[in-house]
Amino acid sequence: MPITSRKQVALDTNFLYDMKSRPIPLQFQMRKMLQIAIANDSIFLSQHQVIDYSLLLIIDPIKKTLRVGIIDYIQQYTIEKELESYVKQAVSKVVPTIIGPDLYKQRFRNAMDKYFIGLIPDEECKFNKVINERFNAKKIHWFTKELDLYLTNKDLSQNVSQTANSGRYGNQNNFAE
Repeated sequence: MPITSRKQVALDTNFLYDMKSRPIPLQFQMRKMLQIAIANDSIFLSQHQVIDYSLLLIIDPIKKTLRVGIIDYIQQYTIEKELESYVKQAVSKVVPTIIGPDLYKQRFRNAMDKYFIGLIPDEECKFNKVINERFNAKKIHWFTKELDLYLTNKDLSQNVSQTANSGRYGNQNNFAE
């Protein structure tokens, strides 16, 4: 159902309404870092049976900066939530809004992939170099098997296939070599 007013709550689509369906462009490296942070956080929240979290985005047009954070992460998926989902589905015959942590994690990630777009990196774009320079990081162990599979399946097919492959993100255990 399309949303028609700002006051209407529409699950993951309020952002699309506010932005007139335009994603926010980010530098390729920053989008990659945001995607990794969202993937890691959603893995953690899913493992702890947390649902109904949201992304808070603060845009400073003067400084041209974004601040993001996951909020509302206190709702756990309990037996009561599962029963509520089944009852709502049986009574209303619509897709339930209350879903399990793994499905919620996927829905959240898919929504975030629609909200931010990475600019195409140039030939000099080296993700490891950016991590080292901006964050003074020699080794960052952010990868999990699930995150690596997610990034491989999601991003490599969408963003990197048309650009120069600069060694994937370092090795699987860290970004910086």
